[in-house]
Amino acid sequence: MALHQHASEAGSLGLLRSRPWWRVVLQEQSILPALPGEREAWMFPAVRLLAALARAQGAEPVLFLTWARKDVLAEFGFRDLRHLQVALGEGYLAIAREIGAAVAPVGPAWLVAADRGFELWQADGSHPAIGGTYLAACVLYATLFRDDPAGLPAVPGISAEVARGLQAVAGTAPGL
Repeated sequence: MALHQHASEAGSLGLLRSRPWWRVVLQEQSILPALPGEREAWMFPAVRLLAALARAQGAEPVLFLTWARKDVLAEFGFRDLRHLQVALGEGYLAIAREIGAAVAPVGPAWLVAADRGFELWQADGSHPAIGGTYLAACVLYATLFRDDPAGLPAVPGISAEVARGLQAVAGTAPGL
């Protein structure tokens, strides 16, 4: 679901209002944050509402800055992976500055890890492989706990060596 759908869905709103929260992580759908007209019409109003509700429950909102799709989506005007990642970052960072929210820089960490040869995407070029999921978890850990993810355990499908490499990327992700 896109954030604007959560912002108008009784179940999502009820859950958010159901109890105090420590942090609430908001992640927008796919490339929507990279499209200026779309993000301003749909994402930004939803983030404003959901962040306000989270704060009313005692939570700090955290925006999950997603990774770029590997297939780049030329039909939307993105010439390469980095161009798409920059556009995603612009969307998340603009609303984060406006509402004073923290940002988990998962996408920027993906660029660094991809440059270092880590396998992050599934064959569809969009969804995360186990390495991408692990990297995202490490960046979230670093952001939420304001702590270096070095030393976190590896998970099935990730060797200790790969885990250490992804932890190192996550611990130095831009914005942390």
